[in-house]
Amino acid sequence: MNSMDISVEHERRSYFTALLLIFTVLGPMVGAYLIYSTGSGIPEATVNKGDLLFPPVNVSHLPIDNSGTVQTLLPGEAQEKRKWRLVIPVSSSCDEACMGNLYTTQQVQKRLGKDANRLERILVLLEHGKTTENNLNTESDASVVDQLSLPQHYFNNLQIGSTELNEWQRYFSDTSALNSFQNDSVILVDQEGFAMMSYAKGFQGNDLLDDLKRLLRYSYE
Repeated sequence: MNSMDISVEHERRSYFTALLLIFTVLGPMVGAYLIYSTGSGIPEATVNKGDLLFPPVNVSHLPIDNSGTVQTLLPGEAQEKRKWRLVIPVSSSCDEACMGNLYTTQQVQKRLGKDANRLERILVLLEHGKTTENNLNTESDASVVDQLSLPQHYFNNLQIGSTELNEWQRYFSDTSALNSFQNDSVILVDQEGFAMMSYAKGFQGNDLLDDLKRLLRYSYE
């Protein structure tokens, strides 16, 4: 092989090396752009069992009437802000699905063991106009039981309050949580007051438990 042939071979190798370097640098960028633009190649499966809300809703200032005193869903105390919350909306009566949600969430909280105190369950009565009879009070369990036709044990470790249906709908109107207006749903609210996941009618307690364990594991106490 003469010097000219060696020179041509060297140029050919340099050319392919340059192409390889360009592809190595630009290939991932082009691939990422195509995935972002088309959505092709993005995994559809997620580890969460509940339905993510798009977008999440900050419900920390949702007005909650408890015994005639209007508060917000997320208390102002710093310690209380660290809790995760399961919000169970209820209309004028608690039907079979509603009772199932109360029982399931109660059992899930128990199964969290030492982390049970990091979770709070809140029953929110959705009112069609405020009346004195609809003001719920945790110290007046008899009226709650009469109004919602629930056994006393359903109210163990359960916070109770009420809010206007129109106010509730206003908060959730721009999200995917269409089922959040019904008795068959449970809304998961994070430590900062964002409703970020919902569980529709027929959800499994083990699914909710798995999600909570994962979230509690990777969140601050």
